[in-house]
Amino acid sequence: MNKKYIIVGTIFLTAVALIGTMYEFSEKSSASVVVGTGDSLPPAKDIIDYIYNNDSVQFAYLAEPLPEKLSPDEDVTERTENSYARVIKKTKDETTYERRIYPQVQFAQDVNGQWRTVEYATSTKEAFDQNLDNGGIAARLARIFINTAHAATATIYSGAGDGTVSYSNSSYATARTAATGSNADSTGTTMTVEILQFGNYNIYRGFVPFDTSSISASASISSASLNLYVNANNIAAGGCNFITVVQTSQATHTTLTTADYNQCGAVTDPAEGIDPGDRKMSGDMTNGTYTSFPLNATGRGWVTKEGQSSTCSATNGVTCLGLRVGCEALNQAPGVVITTFQTSETSGTSKDPYLSVTYTIGSFAPWMFSDF
Repeated sequence: MNKKYIIVGTIFLTAVALIGTMYEFSEKSSASVVVGTGDSLPPAKDIIDYIYNNDSVQFAYLAEPLPEKLSPDEDVTERTENSYARVIKKTKDETTYERRIYPQVQFAQDVNGQWRTVEYATSTKEAFDQNLDNGGIAARLARIFINTAHAATATIYSGAGDGTVSYSNSSYATARTAATGSNADSTGTTMTVEILQFGNYNIYRGFVPFDTSSISASASISSASLNLYVNANNIAAGGCNFITVVQTSQATHTTLTTADYNQCGAVTDPAEGIDPGDRKMSGDMTNGTYTSFPLNATGRGWVTKEGQSSTCSATNGVTCLGLRVGCEALNQAPGVVITTFQTSETSGTSKDPYLSVTYTIGSFAPWMFSDF
């Protein structure tokens, strides 16, 4: 199933309610709250970051638990530390979300996995230090664990622009290096990755874009994998007969044209987003099941987060992945690889391409306290 996002925009919160929801922040939410020696501070175990400024301390802490949903139509699986998504339209083939994004971390999960609001405040250094001391070692350890508890895994399905661009020619060199393909298909339910000589040399290259704008720009990605449902595959044994992952640069992520043929990584020796041991060779894939391509450091660097520019779209936050056969990518003698994968046009999501991304929202950066 395809997913479409409508970004409402950056919302600056003071003592206001979440627009369009039934949940209201407390009067302190995301505001400057000065607490001194005589005032109560939040429990030390709930303080998740702080910055000393001479005699004062600015800090962030976990406050009230969030309700199960921030609005009746929220998709909780799409919630991040600085955004949430409402389902505004859903069909069997596509879900449209309205995503509300905030300029700083607004929500966080505690050590028990409970979502809570994140609030910001200022205290005197003396009162703050005393509060931490009263919390003891257990409170300090809790803070450490809370900071590492911001890990999340996003499952993001490909969109309408996934598919194949191919070219056929009697010359292998021409078939490899052509600037324009002979056929483009981004509406079929399967995409083909192929090299085969059957009269002419036939080369098929796959394109799999993902809208990853829901991943916060401050997220640190620890792992990611491209997962494809194998419809059919025939790969000759050995040599350069394998499938690898590259970064694409087609004109748009919503459709494909024949002009995108040479936009599936560098024509020769493209950078690979997986390690050599994770290339898919003969016997590595089974028809009727998913196969997974774990992204290496290069591939993880291609995952485009919130606000980051894309290589295959004018829209920020689009990750652009592609599939190539080793023989033609490395300019080696052609072998035999014929593999088809299901695309996002397949009914439902049980066979759709998806990107799994595990990431962590790290420590709160100093700019998050700029409102104080």
